[in-house]
Formats: sequence, C-alpha cells, structure tokens
Amino acid sequence: MIKILWNNRGIEEATWENEEQMKIREDALCVRKMMILASASRLLRMATTWQKSVEGTLNVIVQNDSAKVTPSLRKVYDTIN
Repeated sequence: MIKILWNNRGIEEATWENEEQMKIREDALCVRKMMILASASRLLRMATTWQKSVEGTLNVIVQNDSAKVTPSLRKVYDTIN
C-alpha cells in the first residue's frame, strides 16, 4: 500500500492505494499522454503544411493578378511576407 496525497482546489486529502493498481493507472495515463502528444504533433505538421500551401497560393494570386487583389487579401499577404 502507498499513501497518495491529493490536492483538489486547495483541499488536501490522503488515501491509501494498492501500489500495483497505481502502477497500472500510471501506465495507462502515460499511454494516453503519448497518444495525445502524437496527435498534437500530427495536427501541427498538418497546420504547417496547410499554411505553406495557403502562402504559396496567395503569392501566386498576388503576383499574377495584383489588380484583382482586395485590400483585405493584400493585408494578409503583407503580413506573411
């Protein structure tokens, strides 16, 4: 048995828990954490790829059809360049 100290919104408590069960819970939490981090990493890569695609498309539009570029689109273009 191990003593677990809990602090929930400023209220401190202590409980006694089975050590093996706590190891199982900790392992499960670590697996979930790794899955969340992997998902976040994939989302970041996708967002970066999307951003580069948008920037490339915007560059083509501004350079080829600058007469058709709206002021708001010009502002976005100027911000990223």
